[in-house]
Amino acid sequence: MNQHFIKITIMIILSILIGQKSYGQIVDFNNENPYKRVFVETDNFGISYLEVLEDSYKKVKSDTIKYDMLNDLAYYWHTRNLTKALKFAKEGLRLTGSSNNTLWEGRFQITQGAILLRMEKLDSAYTILEDAKIKVKEADKAFLYTQLGYVFERRGQLDR
Repeated sequence: MNQHFIKITIMIILSILIGQKSYGQIVDFNNENPYKRVFVETDNFGISYLEVLEDSYKKVKSDTIKYDMLNDLAYYWHTRNLTKALKFAKEGLRLTGSSNNTLWEGRFQITQGAILLRMEKLDSAYTILEDAKIKVKEADKAFLYTQLGYVFERRGQLDR
């Protein structure tokens, strides 16, 4: 019985230490750039990554970093839970709409389009993606056109 208690205690302590380490790998509020993007600045990607983002994005002072985190949250959830992903995309659209940030509004629309595409809401995805074209930078358009391509593919319009 005593040995079992010791094993459980060690597992709890290790879980806490590992959790703190992964949190620090993603978000560090003491750093000038507090967010380390997955697949760019960190390789830490799992369910804990999404949990850390969800807990952290509201605490970030910079709107740009907050939008970046929230957009990643929406996009990376779209492979796991479409309803949750759409919730985060809509939150980003609400925030960017209230701050009149059309660039980030367009980026959230691209993510929302990707989510709607996976939900098979092709007409809505198409409309939102078309609207985003005039809002985003040229560098964002490759992702936008990829999503539009998927809309056409699912509609059977391969020539488009």
